[in-house]
Amino acid sequence: MEKEDFLQFQVEQVLIEKDFINRYQLLADKFNTRDEGFKFDNNEILKIADSEGCSLKYSKSKEFHFEEKVGEYQFKYGFTIRFNSFELGLSIVNKKKGINSAAPWNFLVKLMTGGQLKVSRVSFRNYEDVRCIIRDVFSIYNDIKLGMLENQF
Repeated sequence: MEKEDFLQFQVEQVLIEKDFINRYQLLADKFNTRDEGFKFDNNEILKIADSEGCSLKYSKSKEFHFEEKVGEYQFKYGFTIRFNSFELGLSIVNKKKGINSAAPWNFLVKLMTGGQLKVSRVSFRNYEDVRCIIRDVFSIYNDIKLGMLENQF
């Protein structure tokens, strides 16, 4: 497998432009503590996301996700929660432009830095942490989406 199988040039350029690595690193540094004793409820996660303007869906594969089609683009961001840590993912598809990027955020960082940087998982202790994480993740996602739509590749 090649880098381009997961991350096309156009997407990488937008990630660089939107300071993806730094923003993700700051989020992971800020939310680096988890409380495994905190038992979260999936429905509460959905309510929190909805209150932050992001209507997530929950799948049987235990993935929370948000999908939208804008013009020729299909955008999806999602996450799974394991041991009170988020594993974040991003997918951007535009068949006409040959874009089919999909990977976990940690893997995107690895691809973009040639394996030189590893970002830890984003963790939480309570619902307030979850609220802040979802808000920040949705902001990063929206900036990436707008960057893709604004650029003429």
